[in-house]
Amino acid sequence: MNFVEPGRRAIHSPAPLQRSEGGASLSARWISGSTRLHALRQTSPCRIFFPRRKDPAALEAILVNSSGGLVEGDRISISVEVGCGAKVIMRTQAAEKIYRSLTRETVVATDLVIGRGGFLDWRPQETILFDGARLSRSQSFVVEADSRFLSAEVVIFGRIARGETFAHGELRDAVTVRCGGRLLFADRLRLGGEIAALRHARFGLGGSAGIASVLYFGPRAARLLPFARARAEQRCGGATLVNGILLARFLHPDETRLRGAAAEFLDELSLEIATTDSRDAA
Repeated sequence: MNFVEPGRRAIHSPAPLQRSEGGASLSARWISGSTRLHALRQTSPCRIFFPRRKDPAALEAILVNSSGGLVEGDRISISVEVGCGAKVIMRTQAAEKIYRSLTRETVVATDLVIGRGGFLDWRPQETILFDGARLSRSQSFVVEADSRFLSAEVVIFGRIARGETFAHGELRDAVTVRCGGRLLFADRLRLGGEIAALRHARFGLGGSAGIASVLYFGPRAARLLPFARARAEQRCGGATLVNGILLARFLHPDETRLRGAAAEFLDELSLEIATTDSRDAA
């Protein structure tokens, strides 16, 4: 069978190609004054590594996709459970690349559960959408009233260094936050069809090279809004509060400045959160 995309040559695929259906899950517990790994399960192409830390209060985990990127038909599921009072810091080894699709979409589902008094710092590196990629991604947070999490997601539209832009394909992105069975936050983004026009629309994405989003949920989120708003506005972004959840979003036509703005904002927000916690504890 021959598959043809606009502006692309025909690609012959005589047989179904091998696809990945893997994932990783971990749970952590607070035991004897430290956060410890309670359970771990991983299937190819996902792996989780644990760097050594001097501070036992937090468990640091590095998520690795050993395949080097995701293609059409791949289905990846990630699950993280932070027990009561535990603290988990989650990162990825590299940017996630979503390659061009011929027929099917790539699916990534992430479920994050934070127990009472727990804290999750979830900051994967950026997701890069190759031209023609079709990505369906969902991210679900389940929290308690005194849980906390800090999350950052960056999506880049195309291989900018190669002069490529994300003009064909589809992006479906969904984020939800639930507390005590109640939906607090739901955010959905869909890009498809005339993607270039949507990206450059004045009331769309304004020609941005990507989109960066930061979420913070915690008992003191409302108090952080003035600080977050001032810092975000200095860096091509804005911040608001939705049902007690701090949301900041960044757009910029330069991919390097977009990533830098999100990273700098996260560093400053993390420091302010720690300062606020110390002040309240005193």
